[in-house]
Amino acid sequence: MTTLPAAVVVTVLSLFPIMNPLGNLPAFLALTSGEPEQRRRAQARRTALYCAVLLIVFALAGQPLLHALGISLPSLQIAGGLIVGHTAFTMVINGPRLTDDERAFSETKTDISFSPMALPLLAGPGALGVVIGLASRSQGVAPLLGIVLGSLVMSLVV
Repeated sequence: MTTLPAAVVVTVLSLFPIMNPLGNLPAFLALTSGEPEQRRRAQARRTALYCAVLLIVFALAGQPLLHALGISLPSLQIAGGLIVGHTAFTMVINGPRLTDDERAFSETKTDISFSPMALPLLAGPGALGVVIGLASRSQGVAPLLGIVLGSLVMSLVV
């Protein structure tokens, strides 16, 4: 991943299954049910903006932050893999998705664009780990710019 186009493609292909914008669409529709179309679109735009900001900040500052906290990249990769695996496992087991308290809170929450949509559903730990990992392996400005542009593309998809 040494060129700008390659970095954009790798970033988009890496983030798409983790962020899963199509799979998270039902959650968005459920959380915004009963709202006017204009408000729903505004929430979608804010969600995309928050995703872009989170991904770009972690792509640029994630590795120094991990280093400051004493966390190695392999540790992050293992933890990210466990989180993605746990999420996948919970999708295949039958059980309640939300507790009664979580359901009551979600019904009274007026703005869902940052939480739960941007963080943790779309730009959650897995996606943030991906951009940190990609950025840590990039050498030079072009690949890093490609990661930023790929993050923007994914935010536009959102």
